[in-house]
Amino acid sequence: MPSHFPSRRMAALALALAAILAPAAALADSNWSSVGSTGALDDNCAGAAVSDGNAVRLGGAAAVTCTIRYQISDTWGGAGLAERRFLDTLVLDPGVLTQVRVRLMALNYSTRALTALLTLDSNSFPLAAGFQKRIGSTCADLDFRLNSYFIEVDLVRTTPSLLPAAGPSPGFGLVRLPSCP
Repeated sequence: MPSHFPSRRMAALALALAAILAPAAALADSNWSSVGSTGALDDNCAGAAVSDGNAVRLGGAAAVTCTIRYQISDTWGGAGLAERRFLDTLVLDPGVLTQVRVRLMALNYSTRALTALLTLDSNSFPLAAGFQKRIGSTCADLDFRLNSYFIEVDLVRTTPSLLPAAGPSPGFGLVRLPSCP
């Protein structure tokens, strides 16, 4: 009997270690994501942005640019590196007088330099009445040891809408940073 005791103890230790490490391994390639309604609104959005379920849209009829920011956390296993990521978004751009611009921004800890790593512009895609999945065509590496990252979204209406209830209203529903194919 005493000869089996160490092997049972080792088996229990191995199971406990697997239970601890499995979630970390699953996070290593998880996709950071955020829904539109969770962003931090700039002052220029006062009275202009409205929540629409999980999305955010421009309300009212005024010509305005509303900037919203989403802080990115390192959900890729904590090593500080997330290689080859692209923008995967859900945007609403229903008219020629509206636009949604999405940028992945990096702020360098040492130099304080701010850089746009990836961009997506809804005007580069066909108009659509509802929310549409739009993906970027380029990839970027993220190094959390050197930079802080955030998504910056501009909801734009270039001309006042004559009919607020029926006028074009751009919106933002979701952003993800999955691995490039």
